[in-house]
Amino acid sequence: MISDGNVSRYLFVYTAIKTANASLKPKYQPGVGHYGTVSGNGRAYLTACINPRGESTVTEQQFTQNRYTHDLRVDRIVPWILGRESLIDRRCLWTLMSTPLELSTPKTSPKSELVSLDKGVYNDLETAWFSWHQGWQSNFPNP
Repeated sequence: MISDGNVSRYLFVYTAIKTANASLKPKYQPGVGHYGTVSGNGRAYLTACINPRGESTVTEQQFTQNRYTHDLRVDRIVPWILGRESLIDRRCLWTLMSTPLELSTPKTSPKSELVSLDKGVYNDLETAWFSWHQGWQSNFPNP
């Protein structure tokens, strides 16, 4: 999809977690890139934009910087002149992963147990994300 890489806008337009979107927590993993986590409607979410080159992004600024860093290179000029590729590749494979939050803990449980449960859910999402990103990054669809 041709994109500006603004994951917050995608969440607002295409999902039911519009209000939770404001609490999107940015994260970064070297070798993978930027991604965001948020919760809403009893679910934990992880979202990012997988780019054809470079790292994943969440904001429009990250996406634009990634495009300039990885698209404006000498080895891409000849394919661009020959009309085989765009000089700036504005594609984004938007990913939104989710899993239910553990809400079955008794109300008498200490708050630290709830936080621990949430961390486990997000750790599971992150593990899946790192694998998902690697698979798509190395097999990004041709334009």
